[in-house]
Amino acid sequence: MTRFDKFLCTRLLPPLLERPCEARIPRSGEEAKRVNCFSLFVDRQKRPHLRVCGIRGTDLTCEKWDETKERYEGQTTVPLEKIDAADLVVRHYYGLATIEYEGIGDLALGRLTLWPYIRVHFARVADGAVQFLFNRRKVVTKQTVEILNYMIESSTHGDRKKEAFTLVEIMLGLYSDRWLRHPGLSSPHLRIEFHLNSLVDTGELKRSGNDGYVLTGKALRLVEEYEEQERKHKQGLWVQWSLVVVTLLLASLAAVQVWVSYNSP
Repeated sequence: MTRFDKFLCTRLLPPLLERPCEARIPRSGEEAKRVNCFSLFVDRQKRPHLRVCGIRGTDLTCEKWDETKERYEGQTTVPLEKIDAADLVVRHYYGLATIEYEGIGDLALGRLTLWPYIRVHFARVADGAVQFLFNRRKVVTKQTVEILNYMIESSTHGDRKKEAFTLVEIMLGLYSDRWLRHPGLSSPHLRIEFHLNSLVDTGELKRSGNDGYVLTGKALRLVEEYEEQERKHKQGLWVQWSLVVVTLLLASLAAVQVWVSYNSP
């Protein structure tokens, strides 16, 4: 470890070690949202080696990994100069998020720029917005809207405007006469009939005679609400994908900065 790396360790590690994690770290529920603690380790060739418990001057107080018992135990003091700066691993359990730093350079960059925390908060806001939009969506199937759209189009366009529709007319309008030659003839027939009866129950359609269905004013409003909710849902997905792109760009930038800091003359 270089003199500069040791300087960073003596400045950055003490505040983190004042917030150690308990043996059990909640990772779900309300309790996990309140978590804000650090676990510090020194790995060797990506395998467990030491758990850092404290720092005094330029010496680390550590527990050593026992391969037989598969746990950290005992206490030992290790000078910083005997540790490779790249082997230091810091995990910050920050609410439901886990931020991991590999190497003292990565830790310094993250704590200086705060990019990992900006990314976490941006993800929380984006996820909350998407969930809010999803919760406001009325549970309407695409096929229900297709049925209403066909009936609305047939009622308002064409030379022969219709007011009442039978089940067979709707089936032919949606699937043409190929439906009559389909080997599973009864399956789509029963499904469309179920949707029509559901729309009668919720008020978008009303009965006309024995086998007819007539649109009500609620039908057009339902279609408009569905289309608006679909538009907002797509915007929410766009926000999520934007977050992914931003995260990848920030991670790439951080990796380049760490590489430059470690390889500069």
